[in-house]
Amino acid sequence: MLTFLKYLFSETEYKPVLHSFLRSSKMAEELHENGYIIADLLKENEKQSLRRSYEKHYKERGNQDGEFFGEFSKDIHDEINDILNALFNELFYNYKSICSAFVIKTPGKSSRVPFHQDSAAIDETKYSSLNLWIPLQTINDENGALHVIPKTHKIFLPYRSATIEPYTSEIQDKLTGYFKPLYLEFGQVLFLDSRIFHYSPANLSEENRAITVCRICPSESNLLAYYKAKEIENAKIEVWKCPDDYLLIPESHNDTIRPQNCEFLGYKEVNAKPISYGKFKSRIKKLEIMLESNSSPID
Repeated sequence: MLTFLKYLFSETEYKPVLHSFLRSSKMAEELHENGYIIADLLKENEKQSLRRSYEKHYKERGNQDGEFFGEFSKDIHDEINDILNALFNELFYNYKSICSAFVIKTPGKSSRVPFHQDSAAIDETKYSSLNLWIPLQTINDENGALHVIPKTHKIFLPYRSATIEPYTSEIQDKLTGYFKPLYLEFGQVLFLDSRIFHYSPANLSEENRAITVCRICPSESNLLAYYKAKEIENAKIEVWKCPDDYLLIPESHNDTIRPQNCEFLGYKEVNAKPISYGKFKSRIKKLEIMLESNSSPID
């Protein structure tokens, strides 16, 4: 039986749930507080195995102006998970890895990734997910370092997709000075809450910037997709339950269309208004989010 649930986003301030699958309570608390952690965890053979796997699966695209894309398949997913299996079991319990892949920035201005929050993949009113982000070379300003605003994983709506207007659409030009670049060495591990505000500038070096990315969720969580039909005025948000390998299927990465081969669970009727400038200022004051630079400060 289809369910019908109603939430008023304008009246609800969602709070992230602690990442329940981390074995270390200290790491879970740090991730919950700041939205990211950087750690030295990989052995040298694991780093080199990831690099060799990327080189085996990478396919040249030939775009001279640069681009950002993923190399993903079930084979790639399984290969990465085999390499990182010992690390996963050391870090996590009651977990599942739903998509392990390589993401690449080739040299050129078009490789820039705009500011965003990741699409929701689980029920974030009950659970939290994270990305493991492992660079396969040193990450610096030249090749497109990831920039984040610490603690902004606490400013979110739990229903996010390419067809739903971003919660941050009215404040994006106010955020520049809050972003912090994250510089990592080859094989360091970045734990990244899926909701944190982030972007990366273009890769202006002469080599590809390659990253291993693994999305980790609680084992009991269902993989979900949210869709809002743009051709329907005041459309409700559709909720779809997806198989656990959904993100490994190339067609599934077109999140501008209604999910395919998934189970329709029902609707969320929501007032999905973007956060206002005034409310955002109030939230960052409570969270003690500070300017990282003097560029485009909020008054």
